[in-house]
Amino acid sequence: MKKILLSISFLLASLLLSNIYAQATMPEISTSDNEVWYYIQFTKGNAVLEDFGEAVPLTTQNVSLINAEQHWKIVEASKPSGEYKYEIESAKGHKLCYLSSRFVTSKTSTAALFSIVKSTSTAYPGFVLKYNSGYMNQKGGETFGKLLERGTSLASAGSSLIFVPTHLMEEPPGPEIPKVSSVDDSDETWYYIQFNRTSNTSLKPVLQDMGENAKLRTENAKENSNAQLWKLIPASAPNGDYEYELISKTGRKIAYNSTLSRYITTSSSAGAKLKLTEVYPDWAIQRYGRGTSGMNQSGGAGPGREICDYSYSDQGSICNFVTPQKMWGYTSLPAIDTDKEKRTRISMDNKSLKIEGEDIKNVTIYSVAGQILNTRTNSFSYELPGGVYILSVSYADSVTETIKVAVK
Repeated sequence: MKKILLSISFLLASLLLSNIYAQATMPEISTSDNEVWYYIQFTKGNAVLEDFGEAVPLTTQNVSLINAEQHWKIVEASKPSGEYKYEIESAKGHKLCYLSSRFVTSKTSTAALFSIVKSTSTAYPGFVLKYNSGYMNQKGGETFGKLLERGTSLASAGSSLIFVPTHLMEEPPGPEIPKVSSVDDSDETWYYIQFNRTSNTSLKPVLQDMGENAKLRTENAKENSNAQLWKLIPASAPNGDYEYELISKTGRKIAYNSTLSRYITTSSSAGAKLKLTEVYPDWAIQRYGRGTSGMNQSGGAGPGREICDYSYSDQGSICNFVTPQKMWGYTSLPAIDTDKEKRTRISMDNKSLKIEGEDIKNVTIYSVAGQILNTRTNSFSYELPGGVYILSVSYADSVTETIKVAVK
């Protein structure tokens, strides 16, 4: 995994690409004297067309700046038919053809004739490649690794595309890399593992530990749920890129039960050896020995789905690591002061926390997840349930003390 840093050149190119999306500019038609090369990029999912060779089905892939198989030119057909007057040819010399209900690339088969028309999708504007009264469409979702079929809707988000000049294309930045935690509790970062695909956009399907040897499944995200919080730790016996395990805040690891053909959670055996694979715009989680499979929502998408192995490029496999702060909009916790004498005086009376000090300006109480529980000016007492809390105490002279307290 690598994190691609945004550079000035990337930002400039992004502005140019944004303009291309907004304008949906028709491609320039190439001639023998003037070849103009493009990436043909779908506006939903950002995948591009790639030539995989003679008579091989056309599929979508992530953008590569070094892969000439993703470069295409539009040429006038030698034998146009009405509105269908263009052929599309890759830098490898293969033309787009239509064979056995799929678009393929070939030098020997008859080239498909296309018309380039405006998409009627309002969410994903662009062009559509019209072929024989149908429209080239991504089959089974809008991401990389998808075959191209002939769809029937001019408004389909899976058909809308743009033509990006090769000199303007930039690889998109990779997803944020989750932090690897320690096996013990000395350095932990907890995440919700949220799937991008859901049956209801108001719901947030996240992985949930359902108990000892129980099938792992998705449930709607809940605040302060230990069963839904996971940390990424080094695998006890890594194998190549498969160097991680996932353990919930309940203490159970994700493992795979071959009898059930499902992922489970357990504290009695080693966890599955996992790796993270970038699948735009986020991640797929793959298990050692499963090739191109990834953890996937079984039988659909949304809360209540068991987790199985399926193609890691399938939309049901794509997930992201979300901190509680980001999930619920919590404030980032201030750093805790450990090396200086405190001006703040803290005392407990039963469960009532008393905070005192000379010239206190304000006090903010946080949960350990970063949620602001209360903010007051001056000294005050506050009743809290048992737990660990972070206090941020600001003084009139601009000094701030941050203190960790435990309420029993």
